[in-house]
Amino acid sequence: MYPQRSYQIDLSAEGERLPIYWNGTGFTPGNLLLRSDMQLTLDYQAAIPNQGMHYVRPHWLLNMVTVRNPGSDQARYDYQQLFSALDQLVNRGMKPIFEIMGFPRVIGSAAVTYDADAQGQRGRRQQWIPDFQERSDYLLWHDFIIDLTRNLEDRYGSEELKSWYFESTNEPDIHEWFWDQGIPALLNYWDATSSAIKAVNEDYRFGGPGTATVLSPEFKAVIAHCDTGSNAITGETGSVLDFISVHAKNRPYAMIDMEQRSIDWIREHHPRFRSLPFWNNEADPTWGWRRPFWWRPTAWYASFIIQSVDAHNRLLIDTSDINYGLLLNDKGFLGTGTPAPPCRGGLLRIIQITFGS
Repeated sequence: MYPQRSYQIDLSAEGERLPIYWNGTGFTPGNLLLRSDMQLTLDYQAAIPNQGMHYVRPHWLLNMVTVRNPGSDQARYDYQQLFSALDQLVNRGMKPIFEIMGFPRVIGSAAVTYDADAQGQRGRRQQWIPDFQERSDYLLWHDFIIDLTRNLEDRYGSEELKSWYFESTNEPDIHEWFWDQGIPALLNYWDATSSAIKAVNEDYRFGGPGTATVLSPEFKAVIAHCDTGSNAITGETGSVLDFISVHAKNRPYAMIDMEQRSIDWIREHHPRFRSLPFWNNEADPTWGWRRPFWWRPTAWYASFIIQSVDAHNRLLIDTSDINYGLLLNDKGFLGTGTPAPPCRGGLLRIIQITFGS
């Protein structure tokens, strides 16, 4: 027997609107946007009521850019493939979280390919990859990001870009796949990238670092640099930081413990950032988006999302006064290598429940 309870609800009182912050997904690599199965997924996701799936965060977008005369003042970039991919989002009313990730491919070379998990990439000799410890290289990168941002602005308009987020390269603390140039180079990359975006429009939003490990050296170094470091481009103290992102993959309550550790460290060591939006933009139950988990097509994943949102509401937003920005997942898409597509079943059903009116 369950105990009986009674509740009294005052419907005359004005309630507070609950901010929807769990409205996005990611995937890898970005050129999946050119595939028909991903475009079908986007049709499903864009049809969710109230823009329930609003933000999309693809990896390796810059691998779709090509360059002539790389690494020189005469470099010329072609953005047509990248634009074709981004059009798939924008034309459906969805908003990119544009990771400044990947490197332009030299015109005439073979296309970039990826490993079995579509994480690490092959064909790096065919790309222009700056040495971010060399000032001449990261200044050329700064020029490239200005050119990229201006071309995005010309195609989509500044008001559209103000509704996007720009984020640093994914998981720079995973050196095997994502960042192998070390922390000093990462900080130069950060300054060159963020200052270039802001040079085009101060209202464009840039943040990160999207690290994979709680309080990794890369996470601490980026936050400290943004607070008190010497900016490699401007020479001023500090760098751009419009939001703070981490990746914490676990069951909901363990996930919150991981996030809380990062939040507590920021409040103790860099308190002026305590009110910045905080993200967990790979808030999955475990790593391995390509692995054939039994729960992918079932209601288990649906229940996981509901429990995670509820726990974040109660334990972080209501209790700890966190300015929670986004809680995104990496397993809400179809495409190459997904053995049991999560949108065929539980995830699509729960998206309708969670995001619907």
